[in-house]
Amino acid sequence: MEVTIQLIEKSFRAYYRALCLYAWDVVKSEADAEDVVQGVFAEMLERCAEGKRQEVEDVRRYLAVSVRNAGRRWLRDRQGRETGVDVEELSAEEEERVERAEREARLWDWVDALPERQREVLLAVKQEGLSYKEIAASLGVSERTVASHLRRAVSSLRRAAVKVYLFFFG
Repeated sequence: MEVTIQLIEKSFRAYYRALCLYAWDVVKSEADAEDVVQGVFAEMLERCAEGKRQEVEDVRRYLAVSVRNAGRRWLRDRQGRETGVDVEELSAEEEERVERAEREARLWDWVDALPERQREVLLAVKQEGLSYKEIAASLGVSERTVASHLRRAVSSLRRAAVKVYLFFFG
């Protein structure tokens, strides 16, 4: 398929978060991972603007390879580390990392969609490791309310996962 500005915009919306997570695997920095991914999309837009036609078979795979190669070049340029040559294919291990990044991005989309209090409580428990007592004190609510918000958040995430499972296998 031909790479167009519309395809780039659609791909940016669909894959940006997952590509940033994948790039983080390469560069080990959130800000640098975002720079790498944005650079890949910027290069694609520049080629379109210059009228350089580009055909790709699988946009997702093309973006993953481009991000991996750009991340390797970033490491080589910034840190003087040799990271291998750019190649046009993903190994089975790299494909698994891309798929894991996509699953993680989907989970973060679900977390972002939670009501604010549920999201706050979930992240405080799971990311920050805070106790219900600590969370209750910081939010000015009871520990039972914290437990209720956490239970509802986990239940919502389960429902989202079941919907995806049923869509593919139901």
